[in-house]
Amino acid sequence: MKQLIYNNFMTSALIPILFIEVALLILYFTVNSYVTNNIAKTFLSEATKNLNSMVSKEKININNQLVEITNYAKILQREHELFFSNVKLREISSEPPVFEFHKNGAYYKKYNNQGSALFYSSDTKMEKDEKYKAYYTEFFDTSFKSMVDSNPLVSQVYINTYDNMNRIYPFINNIAEHYGSVLKMSDYNFYYEADFMHNPTREPVWTKAYLDPAGMGWLISCIVPIYNGDFLEGVTGIDITVEAFIQHILNMKLPNESSAFMLDDTGTIMAMGDKVEQIMYLKELKNHVYSNKIEGTVLKPEEYNIFKHPKQDIRLEMGHVFRERIDSKVISISGKEYLVTQKIIPQTSWHLFVLTDMEALIKPIINIKKHSTKVGFMALGLMLVFYFFFFFYFKKNSAKIASKLCEPISLLTENTKYVGSEFISYEYEDSEIEEIDQLNKNFEEMTSRLERRTQELIHAEIKKIEQEQETERLLVVSITDPLTNVYNRLKIDEILDYEISQATRYSKLFSVIILDLDHFKMVNDKFGHQKGDHVLVQTAEILADNTRGSDTVARWGGEEFLIVCTNTDVDMVYTIAEKLRKEIEAADFGIDTKITASFGVAQYMENETKEGLIHRADTALYEAKRISRNLVVKSEI
Repeated sequence: MKQLIYNNFMTSALIPILFIEVALLILYFTVNSYVTNNIAKTFLSEATKNLNSMVSKEKININNQLVEITNYAKILQREHELFFSNVKLREISSEPPVFEFHKNGAYYKKYNNQGSALFYSSDTKMEKDEKYKAYYTEFFDTSFKSMVDSNPLVSQVYINTYDNMNRIYPFINNIAEHYGSVLKMSDYNFYYEADFMHNPTREPVWTKAYLDPAGMGWLISCIVPIYNGDFLEGVTGIDITVEAFIQHILNMKLPNESSAFMLDDTGTIMAMGDKVEQIMYLKELKNHVYSNKIEGTVLKPEEYNIFKHPKQDIRLEMGHVFRERIDSKVISISGKEYLVTQKIIPQTSWHLFVLTDMEALIKPIINIKKHSTKVGFMALGLMLVFYFFFFFYFKKNSAKIASKLCEPISLLTENTKYVGSEFISYEYEDSEIEEIDQLNKNFEEMTSRLERRTQELIHAEIKKIEQEQETERLLVVSITDPLTNVYNRLKIDEILDYEISQATRYSKLFSVIILDLDHFKMVNDKFGHQKGDHVLVQTAEILADNTRGSDTVARWGGEEFLIVCTNTDVDMVYTIAEKLRKEIEAADFGIDTKITASFGVAQYMENETKEGLIHRADTALYEAKRISRNLVVKSEI
């Protein structure tokens, strides 16, 4: 009681003060959180708008660069179509080229005269007109060289003709060795995507990213068809390597550690920087080690398409943004949030994606929250210091008051230790406090009544325990086979009903095994029922020792046993049954005859009744008996 009085005095004095101070702290943190959250929303909205504006400007810049390349292609188209209208009217300003046949049969330009390289496939018969074309197309070198040298995006310029001629700048040493004997232009996307079937409008076409057979690695091409009337003379192309695309187009200055990548109109990643590689779990394809000739068009692997990406969150999140053409959205990749900004490039219909790590974007907001929280904890620290000194002051005064009130009842408290003892003597002193004296008298009467009722309670509790033990024994007897000490048919029926309900509700697998001891009647007749009972007991022990803890073994009746195997399909339960069959066959039952068993197994099928399942397993058992006995037969689903 002394402690109670002391505690109540302390709490009545300290709790109101503590409540006020805690309320003030809660108010501070609540208001701070509200203000900070509103600042965060405003900041995030403005940051998103600014980023969207910057990406829009970059989209315009990228589009202008691609328009410039497209215009280059149109210039070359006009020049080359005019050329093919009369090949021989052109003059060659550079050093006359030297052509010869390679040992593999290809016709090629042998020396670099500071112009383009030339290759004619060996399957083209080199007549007078073909050699004229090879010679006079040197006229193209001025334009080719000018475009490559003046624009850092342009890696190479070329023309491929219908008769498998390739003129390409910059010069490729020993081009015939690089291409091989035969090069069929129509097998490659940088040719056939510009033909009449794919491009009836004869406008410039931008290809997907592909592997360059000329040795420049992975690149993108702007190609145009070259017609002489309605005859397709060839296709002229301007190549941009993926590496140059990243360096000169995607290497944009963006805030908040943002990074950009470009997708074609099918969702395939054309080019991406190092940061995007880490986020997308992909390695950008730039350079290539050419160990063999490139036969036909080689596009990027399918995992570079966001709709076929190995990671589901990328397929779903980015695929949705791409498909719906959403300007800006926060998505989650591998548990990390990113702001995705998307813009469509008008010239090519490509999708420019910019990824911004949300942690970097809201970093200033987090710093504000940290500072505010720090101020709040400083206030909490000052409150604790104040409360520390205030606590010791009240503790000293509370102890004095509690002592004055509690000493009269200390003796009564001491005497309560002996309540229930056989030898007890109560000695009470006059406390001069009427309430306490009356309490002493009442306490004496209470102890007498308590002793009598305690004895009655003990006897009642003993009787209750005995009844519970008898009930438990009867329950065990009701569900256990008295001979084999495994579950009886009543209990296994209950377990089957439960497993069927679980299978119906949660689609859980389970299977059953029914086994019957072969020629068991002969054992009883020859060795007596006592030996037969021993065989049944030992068989039950073998089954219990060689099944899993989750399986249930029961005596089904006579010499038959049933086993319920949870989470087990028909093939697995067949394996378990085969193991049990071998264990029984190998066991020593103490009689001079071999004991074997036949098994039938079945897996529960959807909406099947208990009787149907048992019938199928039983049918399989009788099939085992019919075939040879000592056999496991499974009921097929």
